[in-house]
Amino acid sequence: MDEASKRLFSPADPETLFTDLSEIGHGNFGAVYHAKYKNNGEVVAIKKMSFAGKNRDEKFDDIKKEVQFIRQLRHENCVRYISAHLNNNTAWLVMEYCLGSASDIIEVLKAPLKEVEIASIIHGALRGLAYLHSMNFIHRDLKAGNILLTESGCIKLGDFGSASLASPANSFIGTPYWMSPELITAMEDGVYDGKTDMWSLGITSLELAETKPPLFHMNAMSALYHIPQDPPPRLQQPDRWSRDFCQFVERCLQTAPAERMSSEAGLGHPFMTRDRPASTVLDLIARSVRAVQSSNTAQNFRRGRKILIGAGGPGGPEIELDSDSLASEDLQLQESEENGSLGSASAVAAVVAGSPAGGSPTATHQRGASGVSTGAAAAAVAAPQSAYQQPGGQQQASLYHPPTPSSSATSLPAMAAAASASANPAASSPALSTLAEQQQQQQQPISTVGGVSPYQISHPGGPRGQPAFPTIKSSHIVHRERREHLQDATAREQMSNYKQLRRKHQKIVKQREAANRAEENSIKQQLDRVYTSQRDGFQKALDKLAEQTGQSRDRLSKELASEEEKLRRTLESELKARMKALRKELDKDQRLSKPDRLAQSDSTEKKDLYDLETQMRACKRRGLLTMLQFEREAAEHDIALRSQQKDMQNALLMEHHE
Repeated sequence: MDEASKRLFSPADPETLFTDLSEIGHGNFGAVYHAKYKNNGEVVAIKKMSFAGKNRDEKFDDIKKEVQFIRQLRHENCVRYISAHLNNNTAWLVMEYCLGSASDIIEVLKAPLKEVEIASIIHGALRGLAYLHSMNFIHRDLKAGNILLTESGCIKLGDFGSASLASPANSFIGTPYWMSPELITAMEDGVYDGKTDMWSLGITSLELAETKPPLFHMNAMSALYHIPQDPPPRLQQPDRWSRDFCQFVERCLQTAPAERMSSEAGLGHPFMTRDRPASTVLDLIARSVRAVQSSNTAQNFRRGRKILIGAGGPGGPEIELDSDSLASEDLQLQESEENGSLGSASAVAAVVAGSPAGGSPTATHQRGASGVSTGAAAAAVAAPQSAYQQPGGQQQASLYHPPTPSSSATSLPAMAAAASASANPAASSPALSTLAEQQQQQQQPISTVGGVSPYQISHPGGPRGQPAFPTIKSSHIVHRERREHLQDATAREQMSNYKQLRRKHQKIVKQREAANRAEENSIKQQLDRVYTSQRDGFQKALDKLAEQTGQSRDRLSKELASEEEKLRRTLESELKARMKALRKELDKDQRLSKPDRLAQSDSTEKKDLYDLETQMRACKRRGLLTMLQFEREAAEHDIALRSQQKDMQNALLMEHHE
């Protein structure tokens, strides 16, 4: 184990730290247990995650990510982290204990929640999401099963095994029916951020309002196809709900993440800000416990009836209940359990006695001289309930406390003894007194939290004698989760393989993208070298042309200057010769006076100078025109060369682009 892993896990042996481990939940990751610290009795929840077998390193990396994530959380609406331990190939994640999840409440009640209850649960979850998003985290697996409730009525986010420590992200992870469209298509179309949790929150709102998420009738793979393709789901019966709730769901379930509201905006939505009773969650827990009470009471009745039927063995009274009677009683119990009307043992007693609660009794089915009455069984089942009745026969409004496993183990044989005692009163007193003593010992007062007594349930399927603890899960839910975990191995393996294929695909895509980027950079560098080489060649050609043009210009300038100088010297020589000849001629001519000769000489000289200047200007004009023509031709040549080079550069760049 590396140093980073050692810092995440405590070196202490968890087997020596905790006691009274009782399984309270089961999932893909493993099992969750209720436990206590041996030294101080603090109640905790322990999530055991095995990383043995195939993909050991990958599983352990996922566990480390979850521990690393939950260690950073410090918020009242997120489950509190306590410690983490390693025991062989199993990681123990120790957290604060919660009664159960919102999904457990839906399953116990077998009915949608009230709008005010949905608002309270969603508000707590939304506060936790806002905290996660403020830290740039993403939950990625938000659903009713991961929204937990405490004894004090606090809502907390749990199960951070799918959470991301960075936003945006592009991993395919989560539970299919609650996944957002952008999460499903992330690896193909881009990334997602905290808005994906808001989609899951909208689906969770529908789950609380309709007991199931949309598309739950499909298999997971079909749902993954339909979620990005279909229009966003809405409430099936919007008339039953307020406008604020419908708008809240609509704002959460926008296909485009940019149009979906954020967690901070959700906290300011009217559905979240309107007034709610402070005891809403506690009342919901109490209502759930009454439903659990009905379920467990019915289960106790069925167990007691089986014992009564088995009491007619060798040496005991013969008891026979016909199949029609058993089917009728099972139907009444099932209907009462589903409707949540089996709220007390009196209803069970009425069914056992052969009549529905509140109805007239019917004849019992018995055989034999002893004639065992099923009323004894009713008394045995109802006995644990009697200690939680107010004076005057009223049942307490606090949460129900069914018997502990030890009481359940002893009360069922006691029911058989009570049934036998009705046929033989003389022999019944020891059994009845023992039953009464056991029940009296079990009916001890249990402390309350927040004014509500926690519901007590024993460790289902565990060893007898386990202590009871507060939970809103009935025993059949835990049994069913364990059974489904074993039965759904194929579907779970299929989903796991699908996620692994997505991860492998993502890994291959990343590798291919990296290889493509490297190849692209290599080709780009090669093309850049070709382009740079061409550009340098063109520049050299331009420099050479400029050099040649400059040399030609200098040569032409020298030629023109030489020609001009030659012309000037020629004209000056001719002028001097003419002036000399003129002076001689004037000296010979005696007809003109000397002043006249000088004036004529000056006039002739000025005329000759003017002619000289005229010829010089004409020579300079010819030189300038020659130079201008040269510059024009040089410029045209330079432009033609540059244009040719640009065409060649564009052709090369187009070839590189293609």
